[in-house]
Amino acid sequence: MFNLFSSLLGAKEIKDLVEGTKETVRLSDSQIAGEIFDPEVASEELNNDEYDAFDEKFRFYEGRKTKKECDLGEFLERVYMLVDEFEEIAPYRKMTDNTEIYDMAKKEHKKEDQSDVICRAGISFMNRILSAGELLVNSPDSTRLIINIYVYYKFITAMIAHNKIIDENDTRDAFKKFEDYLIGDPLSTLYDPKTDIASAFSAISNQAARKCQRTANMLDVRLTATLFCEVFLGLPIDFNDPANFRNVQTVAAAVFDLQKGITGGKIYEQLRIR
Repeated sequence: MFNLFSSLLGAKEIKDLVEGTKETVRLSDSQIAGEIFDPEVASEELNNDEYDAFDEKFRFYEGRKTKKECDLGEFLERVYMLVDEFEEIAPYRKMTDNTEIYDMAKKEHKKEDQSDVICRAGISFMNRILSAGELLVNSPDSTRLIINIYVYYKFITAMIAHNKIIDENDTRDAFKKFEDYLIGDPLSTLYDPKTDIASAFSAISNQAARKCQRTANMLDVRLTATLFCEVFLGLPIDFNDPANFRNVQTVAAAVFDLQKGITGGKIYEQLRIR
């Protein structure tokens, strides 16, 4: 009953926002996902493997009940980000019979600032790691986990900017937007989250410089995935164990998709350190 009520309330809030009756509304990811995806359509259009992946991701977002205030632009950005993430499984048209809201989001996305693109790719990366239950069996508490994922994103993105692949000013703006998003909700209970983020970023930078160099001047991105699993997710690394190997591959795949998101489709297995 609560889920039905929440879904109906979310649908009304979305209608009011889109039609301009309200300038801002409070919506959860659960309510947005419930409005823009149709599991019945997905069950008919997707093959078994695709539907299993869809169902797992949809259930993850069903569990995200925290409401955040957003205006129309922010709402459409969240819609675009969600659909973009689900389209890693299959085309969105196979998950709904009404793409009207997403069509609006795509049109708005074309006007998007590059720092928003970099920030949104990071949020999508974070959600992807958080929804991969097999990666989180030994993970720290939720706030520490979020910081660890964020600083790994920040490290990879900073390295791409350092290599002049993306603009450094856009990158700095993206980090500020992402941190404001985190501090406004997931990290709101921490006394000084910026200090915690800076400390964790320094730790991953120093360890990557020691452990992840392919040559004296080149960073191996796949090795950073190994480091992240071992040090920041608490996962043992033994490549003779298929599960360990899959965990690293899962993180590496997410990192390469992150790179595609912030570079416009390009990936780099090695990045220059100096």
